[in-house]
Amino acid sequence: MNFSEDQNPSKGPSTDQRPLDVLENKIDFLINLNLTSLNLITALSSCISDRDGIPDGVRKELRSIHSALPNLLTFDNAKPVFMDLVEKLNAKLAEIIGTPDTTNIIEQAYDTSIPVTSNKEIMKGFNRYESLIDKWGIIESIEGLMSSYSTLSNLAFPTYYLHGCKEIQRYTLTQEISNPNSHEIIQFPCLKLKDLIFKLLREAPAARLLQNLKKMFPLQSKIELDASEESNIQEIVKKYISNISDFLNGKRTLQDTIRISTSVLQQYNLGSGDLESRIPNVSFSVVKDIQKEFQLARGNDFKQFVYSETIVLIHRLNDAILRNDRFIVLLRRLK
Repeated sequence: MNFSEDQNPSKGPSTDQRPLDVLENKIDFLINLNLTSLNLITALSSCISDRDGIPDGVRKELRSIHSALPNLLTFDNAKPVFMDLVEKLNAKLAEIIGTPDTTNIIEQAYDTSIPVTSNKEIMKGFNRYESLIDKWGIIESIEGLMSSYSTLSNLAFPTYYLHGCKEIQRYTLTQEISNPNSHEIIQFPCLKLKDLIFKLLREAPAARLLQNLKKMFPLQSKIELDASEESNIQEIVKKYISNISDFLNGKRTLQDTIRISTSVLQQYNLGSGDLESRIPNVSFSVVKDIQKEFQLARGNDFKQFVYSETIVLIHRLNDAILRNDRFIVLLRRLK
């Protein structure tokens, strides 16, 4: 039996499938393909970085990929997961193809009197110490409030953000930074995390939700983070400090971070539908407040960069919470 031209199934999509649907499917496919490719390159780069004597041909290809990455940061409305992946790959490739003097990691014995961070290329201008100094009394203020609410509220979420604040204050600026507002690199994000914690404990509806959690889990009087949670916080804060370092050393621009923070604000993660969204929404309210301060700092690139990176920092802490089984259980119980 012969098919007429409009009956032949090999002649392309039927008239029922709209051209716009076809285009959207192609776009989704290309986005997923790009994400898969970036993930693959990142994984391969991690393997390569563990080996000595990278062949010149491979190093040349990695340099080519590294030089193309900044173009990906110019995509409008790119998803945060895409931008984060590009940044991680960029940092990994910079580590691999850099000169030996800037990529070697010097292992140091545990000693609170010496810096823990030793990658001078990534963290130029900063030292990280195991001990911390509560220079502005921010940590003392947070811990005081949490102590007063310990019998009333579940402190899991405040504790996570408190550890983020502590990790930031383990970093100190070296004399290489002369900007008069340089203290805001450490102080500003800590103050915003303090605001976040205070909102969680003292403002409705989050405060009531944490009180409900306390009734559900009455024995959880003290929360301890495990090693993986601590490690996640350290990596998130390290990325924040690294981006600040790059900006101060001319390797990152204000527009670089604005693109990412704008994407974060547009697509902020409040969790899946089976989770209580009013807890992560508190962090979203804080980053929206930071965005207002960003606008008021127009003309001061340094302040705007710190404010924009703080938005990304809090977004990443929030994302880490929403990927954590401990916190997922709590949010699901509140739903």
